[in-house]
Amino acid sequence: MEQRLRELLPFLLAGVAAFAALPLGETETASGHIEVAVAAALLAATAAGLFAPWERLPRLLGAVPVLAAFAGISLLRQAEGGAISGYSPLVLLPVFWLALHGARREVIASIGLVAAVFVVPILADPADYPSAEWRRALLWLVVTPTIGLTTQRLVARVRESARVDALTSLPNRRAWDERLPLAIAEAERGGRPLSVAIFDLDGFKAYNDAHGHPAGDRLLIECSELWRREVRSVDLLARLGGDEFGLVLPGSPLHAAEAVVDRAAAATPHLRLSVGVAEWRRGEDVQSLVARADADLYANKGVRRRR
Repeated sequence: MEQRLRELLPFLLAGVAAFAALPLGETETASGHIEVAVAAALLAATAAGLFAPWERLPRLLGAVPVLAAFAGISLLRQAEGGAISGYSPLVLLPVFWLALHGARREVIASIGLVAAVFVVPILADPADYPSAEWRRALLWLVVTPTIGLTTQRLVARVRESARVDALTSLPNRRAWDERLPLAIAEAERGGRPLSVAIFDLDGFKAYNDAHGHPAGDRLLIECSELWRREVRSVDLLARLGGDEFGLVLPGSPLHAAEAVVDRAAAATPHLRLSVGVAEWRRGEDVQSLVARADADLYANKGVRRRR
């Protein structure tokens, strides 16, 4: 919940600032009533964002708060005079939300929602809107999706770099921590097997001491490139830190996972690996599964189990 609050807080503050800058009910009683209703709806949407179990709900329901935001902004504009309303910039908030948390197609779809806010009122009652309002509507239709798509591309680039190990270009520990629970959830839903392997290079510290850290880095890069060729595209090969690596194998029982590890070890015959493998048991959580793989690794530490 703390993470959700941090994500929602900027949007909530922006909405509060808008209501503070444009006093409630300043010109019309009806307008004030609508503004109060929309403010209450924003608070309700924020509470839903904090407490609703979105990860367990159908993804389609995630569109409800966004649609409600666009509808609320449209009502606010109409209540405050449409073309002269100061609430128009609020339309950027749901677009930014989609850019941060939605797919590209959802940001593109926001063009239609922006059109609903700015164009539909003109078509419905052209007498209340000057001709210049068409130019303003077109400007919003061009600028808003452009901002949204650019923001989404930059956010995706930052997120991707945060999940990639800078040395080996493999997924890093953060990617492992995010994707392993998802793999377990998928295995539980589909009733399919799942195995994980933890392995490290025996004597890597001594190699670093003898040959220097640049040579150690080159060795890790070489191993990563060779091991990557031996795993499937659905598998997750990650560098967990130092010379420790992890492998998530969806759909693989224990014997199949050991065969994959054997192939990876055979790709680097000049190295000695310590390996731990564990197959997921139904109802088992991430910590227990990884702990069993770690225990298997340390039970075989220093033994030339894999060449």
